[in-house]
Amino acid sequence: MDERNLGVLDPLKADAPEDLASFKREVGLGCILCMAQDAYPISGRSWAFPVWAV
Repeated sequence: MDERNLGVLDPLKADAPEDLASFKREVGLGCILCMAQDAYPISGRSWAFPVWAV
């Protein structure tokens, strides 16, 4: 499972330009829908989640 690209959801740094201030948001726990049989943690903030359970 590759969750490295979920970093694009990270909040902007404090030194970001003022016109991007609306994008400074906290990002919580997320999941990646997949064909797994059960849900399991991938990292400290993301889980693999079976698509059949949606």
